Amino acid sequence: MFAVFFLTAGFAFENYFLLYFGILLLFSTIISLPVFHYKMNIEELLVHRELEKEKVFKDDFVHIKVIIENTGRNSFDFLEIRDNYNPQLFRLILGENFISTRIGPKETIKFSYVLEPKVRGE
Repeated sequence: MFAVFFLTAGFAFENYFLLYFGILLLFSTIISLPVFHYKMNIEELLVHRELEKEKVFKDDFVHIKVIIENTGRNSFDFLEIRDNYNPQLFRLILGENFISTRIGPKETIKFSYVLEPKVRGE
């Protein structure tokens, strides 16, 4: 968007600096896009959930751990993971069921939360 603005301003004011700057911004965006897609390989992220127990009763607690592993050699600067649960069956007691973080290469991040079931079951 800024590239188009600088190109237009360069043509309107006959200013070669603004024109060259707009062309530079435009081509840098076009060239950096494939590099961005190459580095952001989402298959390198492994996310799994561990439950403390499989069977729970009403008014009991379930401790849930979510483990995020980056198996690649590139870091993810902004990562948001949300672990969904059915609010009709469970009530969030302690912690949060999401995380926004940064993960480096070959790094593991864990977060946990506690749910209380509203009904008995598996």
